Amino acid sequence: MDKSRNYNLYNIFFNLYETGNMSRAAEVLSLSSHANISKGIKQLEFELGTKLFNTDSRGVTPTDIGAQLYEIVKPMFSEIDFVEKNIGKLKKRDSVKTKKSGNIHLIMTGGTIDSEFCGRKQDIIPLKQSFVPVYLRDFVSPDIQFHETELTMKDSRDLTEEDLSNLLDVIMESPYENILITHGRYTIGRTAKYLRNFIEKSKTFKKILLVGAQYPIKGSALSDAPFSLGFAVGSFQNVAVGVYVIVQGKIFDADSFVI
Repeated sequence: MDKSRNYNLYNIFFNLYETGNMSRAAEVLSLSSHANISKGIKQLEFELGTKLFNTDSRGVTPTDIGAQLYEIVKPMFSEIDFVEKNIGKLKKRDSVKTKKSGNIHLIMTGGTIDSEFCGRKQDIIPLKQSFVPVYLRDFVSPDIQFHETELTMKDSRDLTEEDLSNLLDVIMESPYENILITHGRYTIGRTAKYLRNFIEKSKTFKKILLVGAQYPIKGSALSDAPFSLGFAVGSFQNVAVGVYVIVQGKIFDADSFVI
């Protein structure tokens, strides 16, 4: 049997089984009349050497073999339906990759990397405004365009469910494939797992890297932050779509990172 005709006959069979009516099946398949449906079914029955439907005044009823055949071909048409429903996302992904794949959406949430030493409290506290964009723009000037979003400036232990939800919203709405999040190390693993769970369900095609540091990037001459930040920026070329944590020159997926 010719393969293209083979598909067309099974497509007629599948839609007749689903609709239970030749006229409705013809409408779904954009055929001129139900006579085309009847002709296709008869041809398929001839090719297979068995009856697939019984026809009476009330309509069509599948035979036992027809019902078994439906269960066999159903997964194939379910896959085709999935492809058709998601082709728009794939086109969008291709467009984003073409226009934005060389750029990075930088999202700042605070943490030690974006903090300063406070002598009075003998502690480090988050800056009121992120220093990371200033460092990248004025001290490094890489040949990369950064789109910047300062989400919040908090110790990561103070990040709330609302903060995480807002972070997810920014990521989902971003036109960029590469997402770099500066984050405190205390809860960076929790945030990575939170994002991973939603990203997988939504089938979002993004590379999301969370980076933290032991010492602030501002005012600490021996800080590990510049190295970690640079390593994170360079890592987009080598990682697949997914959520990762980068600390001290190592890349961890969301499940394997333990502080």
